[in-house]
Parts: sequence; structure tokens; C-alpha cells
Amino acid sequence: MKRRAEVLTSKEGKKYQNQTTFAFSSQAEHLLQKIDFTGGDGIKTSISREQSRYSGRLLSSTYELGNVTQYEHDELGRLLTQTVNASSTTYASTTRYSIV
Repeated sequence: MKRRAEVLTSKEGKKYQNQTTFAFSSQAEHLLQKIDFTGGDGIKTSISREQSRYSGRLLSSTYELGNVTQYEHDELGRLLTQTVNASSTTYASTTRYSIV
């Protein structure tokens, strides 16, 4: 686990400390990364990312509220599709990319 903290100073001189925590693990053929962010105002958010262990290509991102975005690539690593809300049958939205 790695942590990163940064202090930002407003024009009025008030200091805010942001903290980001990174956790890494592996599962079969995938590399997993979890990122937790806490802002200087106390608001927190997190994201989990899954990548291919072999190519490094991003396979999916899962956001704090459970929304999943899935990515598909061709053999050369170019992005072919990006599906937002992939776990929802009602609200899934897929963007397809073509190489011209």
C-alpha cells in the first residue's frame, strides 16, 4: 500500500490536505488497483481498476457507488468499446470506436 498526501493553500491562506491511498494486488491473470481519495474537506471517494497482467490494458473500473465501466481492446491494444454501467441491463451505454 502506498500513500500520497498533498497540502493545498487557498488564496486566503487556509490549508487543505488531500490524501490518496493506493493498494495493489493480483488475481489470476489480472492486476487489481484500489484508489481511495480523501479531500481536504473530508469528502471521500474510491475507484477499483482491473488490468491485464500481460498487456497492461485496462479491463474495467468500478466506482464507489458500484458503477462498472468495461473496456475491450483489439490485438494491438486499441480501444474498441467502452461500456458504462456495464452491470445494468437498463442503463448500460456502450461507445464503439473504429480505426479509420
